[in-house]
Amino acid sequence: MVFRLRRWVLQLQDVARQPETLQHLIVELGQSVGADACTLFLADHKRQILLMVATYGLAPELIGQLRIPIDQGLVGRISQRQEHMRLRDARRHPDHLVIPGLGEERCRAFLGVPIVHLGQTIGVLVAQHFGRRQFSDEDEAWFLTLAAQLAEPLADAVVGRFGHETEARENIFHALAISPGIAMGTAYVQLPDISLSKVPDRKGQQRDIERARLRQAVKAVQSELKHSAESLSGVLSDQDLILFDTYGKILSDAALWKDMERHLSEGYWAPSALKHAVMKYAGRLAKIEDPYLAERAEDIIDLGQRVLTKMLQADDTGEAIPSGAILVAQKLTAAMLAQLPRKRVAGVVSLDGSATSHVAILTRALGLPAVFGLDEADLKMFAEASVIVDGYRGQVFVNPEPKTENFYRVQLRREKQQKRFWRSVARREQKAPEPLPIQILTNIGVSLNPEREIKDIADGVGLFRTEVPFMLSDHFLSETEQERLYRKVLRKMKGKPVVIRTLDIGGDKPLPYFHFDEPNPSLGWRGIRVSLAHPEIFLSQLRAMLKANVGLNNLHIALPMISDVGEVDASIALLKQAKMDVLAETGLSEKAFTMPSLGLVIEVPSCIFQLEKLVQRVDFISIGTNDLTQYLLARDRTNPKVSKQCDPLHPAVLLAIRQIVRRAHQEGCPVHVCGEMAGDVFGAALLVGIGVDALSMNGASLPRIRAMLSQLETQKLASLARQAWQKQNADEVRLSLLRTFERWHLGDFIGAPLVDH
Repeated sequence: MVFRLRRWVLQLQDVARQPETLQHLIVELGQSVGADACTLFLADHKRQILLMVATYGLAPELIGQLRIPIDQGLVGRISQRQEHMRLRDARRHPDHLVIPGLGEERCRAFLGVPIVHLGQTIGVLVAQHFGRRQFSDEDEAWFLTLAAQLAEPLADAVVGRFGHETEARENIFHALAISPGIAMGTAYVQLPDISLSKVPDRKGQQRDIERARLRQAVKAVQSELKHSAESLSGVLSDQDLILFDTYGKILSDAALWKDMERHLSEGYWAPSALKHAVMKYAGRLAKIEDPYLAERAEDIIDLGQRVLTKMLQADDTGEAIPSGAILVAQKLTAAMLAQLPRKRVAGVVSLDGSATSHVAILTRALGLPAVFGLDEADLKMFAEASVIVDGYRGQVFVNPEPKTENFYRVQLRREKQQKRFWRSVARREQKAPEPLPIQILTNIGVSLNPEREIKDIADGVGLFRTEVPFMLSDHFLSETEQERLYRKVLRKMKGKPVVIRTLDIGGDKPLPYFHFDEPNPSLGWRGIRVSLAHPEIFLSQLRAMLKANVGLNNLHIALPMISDVGEVDASIALLKQAKMDVLAETGLSEKAFTMPSLGLVIEVPSCIFQLEKLVQRVDFISIGTNDLTQYLLARDRTNPKVSKQCDPLHPAVLLAIRQIVRRAHQEGCPVHVCGEMAGDVFGAALLVGIGVDALSMNGASLPRIRAMLSQLETQKLASLARQAWQKQNADEVRLSLLRTFERWHLGDFIGAPLVDH
């Protein structure tokens, strides 16, 4: 049965273009349960009908002609309720519908299952017996399994084959609000790791261009196969090595290229032509009842997957992204963000992901409206679709209705006006005779050049994420590369402090060339632990920082993921060694050399209980609220199931921050906050009330936070903080703050400039 199922799924991959495949398949499906009749209906939700598209045992002349209202008969009931039915005698059921000429008069036993894709019924599969024989529990379980496996390939047939192509309908997805803002545009689907079968059908560029893409990718895979065979010569037998040559020849097969050329001539892009040709080729092998040939069919698909990967890697330059596009990916990565042509992308949608992951943080840093975690969505539905991203509410509209588009166009204009107002207030505050009693700093990482308007209203850089350039490279950066990188930022912010955090990899920030598997990465080898385990990497980075700071003297170094005093002492020893190395290399004297201030990032709760000893060794404290929150609340911020409850406004987190500030200030040590909490309106207000000395946030949040704080008195915020940490949970804190801000007429700072539509 498993072998048959795999073969049927393969055959269905190209059913939209080969309708005869569907008829053959229905015959086999019915015979698999010994049915006298088997019928498939596909749902046309636009016309509210179920269309009979294949049958055996009933009237074949009604294929493509019989239309049953979507809410009538047994098949209508199954479609509407999305529930299967097994009946001893269908004729006695009150919903039984008599259809003249269909030939159901003899049918008694009935088995019907809905075929559901992304929450929507796309069809109904029915089997029937003429005599007294009944369907068994095993038959029912088998048909339910079939329906689940065949749903995705059949979904393509709904639009692509049977003469009832539907207009795009508005789909609304409620997910995670990652980065505030509104974006409207056409979806650009990023397909780095997508399986061949899920490549969406969409129009391509000129036929010659698409053909060239195919030929280049095929040639690259053939070259890899040849290289693999040469490297394994002497290891594998001659018979096994022949397979590499065979696979290379398959990619040059005339029949395969004829099919690809046909799809290209119909205007499709190269990945779509590849998908259909490969699936048809594999499907022919899968029809043969031979396990060996079935394995070869899967090998053919694997070859196609490799060609697809090569093609998409070649496309991964950002040049193909149209202006004003909405980038849609299955799982957004830091590398994708870094390669984005900023001026062309208006917003971001990631079907996977959590609100507090590192990629989410980087997305906010770029100021792009973004929504993550669309569990029920599929990349196919975004192909060339019109999309609206509401990063305030966590909503995504696919093919929105005209009234929805009009509503969001108005909101987009209001949002732009609001942002202009925040920037003007922030600039005025920056020049005021009495500036804010707190430093407002910016975080950088993906973009190392703060926009001029952000640079002008920021008091400095509170967090330079040095791991990001490492994550975007294919190798550890050399000392010279790092020095050049750091000096560029220090010079850009000349006269203002720049806090550079040492390498903070591990957890949800892996390096592609320095991979290590851990059962629990969040509690494993990350941050300062990696640096101390590899002093050669750590010393190189420290020397690069010290050399970059020569003559500028605005460098501050922060150590991430400190968990005890010993880690600080070991880091200080290496910093002193790096200083001596730099003095020897540059010839500078001790007097001419300025040692940067040293701080640590408090993310691990153990630091709170060793704070007196820690502050004696450093010049400042920076609180990383993202990790501190997940460790205090024991909720993995990268796990979508619990990340929503990983809220830094939890009273326990607020009390922990209060304790850190009080103890640090008693020792004369300033406290910064560099986590995402600092860029949240409620979070920033509470942090100022608690008494922190500096807030560091992404550039997109900076104008709003600076403008908001300029409207508030510190005493009011201190009272607000005291009330907050006495609440029971984060939801109570947020509700209380919402009411207070509305009472203070500061509702415009909270979030979206929206009203319900």
